[in-house]
Amino acid sequence: MKFLIDKLPETANAFADMRVSLFKDSALDTKTKELIAVSSSVLMRCEKCVEIHASRAKDNGQQRRRLRKQLQSRCLLPVVRNCTGPGNTTRYLKV
Repeated sequence: MKFLIDKLPETANAFADMRVSLFKDSALDTKTKELIAVSSSVLMRCEKCVEIHASRAKDNGQQRRRLRKQLQSRCLLPVVRNCTGPGNTTRYLKV
C-alpha cells in the first residue's frame, strides 16, 4: 500500500474506500470475509496480502485450523507457485 499511497494517492484512497465498504457489517461476518480475502490473496500471489488478511482473520476469531486448511487447499491450485511444504502455510499463522 505504501507504493500506492506514495505514487497513486487517489488510487490508494479508492482502495481504502472499497475495503471499508466490503468489510461493513452484512450477511457475512468479518472473520468469514477475511477468510475469503486470504483465499483471494493466495490466488493473486500477494504474500503481504495473505499475511495481512490471515492476521485480521485471526484477530476476528478465525481458528488457526480453518486458516491452515484454507491456505493449504489454495496452495494445491496450479496457478500458485512456491507454495509447497508446511512451512509456507504455517508462517502466516504465527501472527
